[in-house]
Amino acid sequence: MRNLRLGTLLCIEGLAHWGSAYREPTLGSGISMCKHAGLNEYLVCIRGQYIKGLLRRWCERLAPLLLSRNLIKTKEIISKVFGPSVLSSVNEAEPTSLPSRTYVGDAYPVKGMKHAKELFKKGVFAYLMDNSDRIVKVGTKLVTRIRIDDVSGKAAEGALYHEVKVPLGILFYFELVAKDLSNDELLDLARLLLLSLTQLNISSPGRSGTVASVKVAGLEPEDLLQDNVIKEIIRWLK
Repeated sequence: MRNLRLGTLLCIEGLAHWGSAYREPTLGSGISMCKHAGLNEYLVCIRGQYIKGLLRRWCERLAPLLLSRNLIKTKEIISKVFGPSVLSSVNEAEPTSLPSRTYVGDAYPVKGMKHAKELFKKGVFAYLMDNSDRIVKVGTKLVTRIRIDDVSGKAAEGALYHEVKVPLGILFYFELVAKDLSNDELLDLARLLLLSLTQLNISSPGRSGTVASVKVAGLEPEDLLQDNVIKEIIRWLK
């Protein structure tokens, strides 16, 4: 059995925000403030679970197309690696409890591709501990908004919400690790994940249409880079 590791550089191309519908000021489900273990400060980050959900959604959408072109062997790789979907669990007589074999770390601000490749080589947390002076500081702004009722043209009742914004052009780095894969599963998952990343270049991960661009900072095992499909996807992402 083999493991897949994917390092990704995510560039925010707009005034990114992931909104919250809570009445009290709070950071959204995507962009957050997290205190790094061993560092006495909070870092702006995009939560790994949020990114994982985006990737799973695109994997599920793309799998039938890739399957029809014989580019993957089975779409069951998604549930095997990400875990069963909520709907599949609800519809079964005995809901499955198979754990996810995929971990997506929080995305931290970085200086550029060179910095991202250093993170991939050394590991995110080990690197941050050894190079705390190189942590990228990112300012955020909490904006309070109100939704207008379409009929009355007035503020809708209970429609107060908050957004956390980060500046244009901020670079974030995150890693995905999937464990205990057969050779076929490894190739299928790598193709699916990389194609899913291409969709983030043309879709809107944020709540209100935030545009992002994605580049691959590292991929292991390296023999995956010999696959013609994977080479073409990575070339397209550059």
